[in-house]
Amino acid sequence: MEYNFKKIGERIRKERKLLGYSQHEFLEVLREKGYTIGYNRYSNIETGKYYHYDFDFLCVLSDLCKWEIGYILCEHDCKTGRNTDISKETGLSEQSIETIKALNQDNNMQLFFNDLINMGEFNILVERLHTYKLALTQKWTFGTIMKVNEDIDLKEFSANKSLILLLEKIKDFYKQKPQ
Repeated sequence: MEYNFKKIGERIRKERKLLGYSQHEFLEVLREKGYTIGYNRYSNIETGKYYHYDFDFLCVLSDLCKWEIGYILCEHDCKTGRNTDISKETGLSEQSIETIKALNQDNNMQLFFNDLINMGEFNILVERLHTYKLALTQKWTFGTIMKVNEDIDLKEFSANKSLILLLEKIKDFYKQKPQ
C-alpha cells in the first residue's frame, strides 16, 4: 500500500488541534506516555516532510487519541475500521454513528429503536421529518410541501401536523403492544 504522508500529517495535525493541544503540549503528552520525539521531527511529520516514524509512535498515538492505526495512516476515514464500515454501508457520519452507539447503551433505548424502525410508519416518519426540516430551512410554501409529499398522502396536513399524527400512531402502537 502506498501512503500519502502529507495527508497523514494533515490528519495528525487536525486531530491534535481538535484535542486542544499545541504541538509543544502534544509532545509533552507523548513523553508522559513514554514516547519522546523532538519538536522539529514532529513538526515535519505534521507537514508530511518526515515519514520514517516507527511503530511505537503509531501505537502511542493510537492509544492516546483512541484512533486505530489505519485511521492515522489514512487507510479509512473514521477513527475505527468498524465505524468506517458502518459509514460506508449507511452513509452516516462518524458523529451520527457515535451518537447512536451512545444512545444504544441503554437496553430500553435499543428496544425502542428496534420497535421504531420495524414499525410500518418509520420511513414515512423520517421522510416527513426531512420535509419539515426543508420547510423550515428553505421557507417552502405549503404548496411546495404538498408537491414533494404527494406520494405519501400529505394532502390535507402541513408537515408539522403530519408529524403529530405519526407520533399519535407511535403512541397507539405502544398502547397495543404487550408489555
